[in-house]
Amino acid sequence: MSVRAQYAAVERLAVMVQRSRELAEHLGAPSGQRENLDMIARQLQKIRSFQDSDARKRIGVFGPPKRGKSTLLNVLLGADLLPTSPVPMSSTVIEVEQDASLKAWEVRIYHANGRIELRPTESEREVARLIEQYGSTRGGTPATKLLIRAAFPGCRILERGGVLVDTPGAEVAFDSDERLEEDTARALRILTSVHVVLFCVRADQLGARTDCAFYEQHMRLLSPLNVVGFRDKWQEDTGELLDEAMNQYGFPERATLTLSARLASEARQAGADIQPSGVLALEERILNEIDRLTPESGLLPCLVEYQQAVKHEPRMLPEKIRIETFREALSACGDQCSETMRLLEEDRPFWKLK
Repeated sequence: MSVRAQYAAVERLAVMVQRSRELAEHLGAPSGQRENLDMIARQLQKIRSFQDSDARKRIGVFGPPKRGKSTLLNVLLGADLLPTSPVPMSSTVIEVEQDASLKAWEVRIYHANGRIELRPTESEREVARLIEQYGSTRGGTPATKLLIRAAFPGCRILERGGVLVDTPGAEVAFDSDERLEEDTARALRILTSVHVVLFCVRADQLGARTDCAFYEQHMRLLSPLNVVGFRDKWQEDTGELLDEAMNQYGFPERATLTLSARLASEARQAGADIQPSGVLALEERILNEIDRLTPESGLLPCLVEYQQAVKHEPRMLPEKIRIETFREALSACGDQCSETMRLLEEDRPFWKLK
């Protein structure tokens, strides 16, 4: 009953946010306020999408070419599956998920004509070969998608129900050639199909024009985790690297991390601690984002962000009856939503509560 009640509260908050968005449009509110409401609505929709469903949470890694995405994914997986050397990759989507019942590896190859080919294999190296064969232009006709399944012991992201998604085709979105409009549009559709987005840039190439433009136009509204890789190539203080990335791109501090996937990979191969690389901090943030897709963990942050979005313009608040309905839904949740209820009660006049 409590889980159903929590989803009901999420639904009521989504109604309030939608109404505020309509009022913001009517009042001619600044675009930034409207975008904030859009981002909150998108997060609530993600939470709602998992109601009555065991669907996995998709974590997509995006960025321009040569930003260390494949190395990072390999480290997170604990397996060297994705090619890290310069390989002409196609627009094939590569997804990796856990199946603890599997004793070996399983590769599903989705062809353009609709045929699905199953390739069981005992070898990690063979999986990497299949990815290069069907996910790059070297292999003739690329597949539309590759799904890699295995036990992946120790990969906390997959154990938590996550699916790691690599989309080499998204790289065309950073090319200014107008002939690539179709591929760019496809890459952006992929961006909106994942639940947690990672946007990767390089410490030694901060502020690249195409990176900045793509982030501003497409990534920012998806509220990504911004990953500044190649930290080992930054010669100054790591804190300065974080400040520089925020200044160059407008990244919010709470959603920006620095790391070195190369150092993590080398440490893993040597059996050493990968903590200094910064990858474990990213892993923890991804797990937190996965938790935020549940109503128990995700409702309160959404309400906090909503209050911040409308606090300077009370006219954007929805009608009192909508707020009271949300409050009633929270009350039905019991202890699970006590912190959210406390936030609502703290500023009763603002929320038009008696």
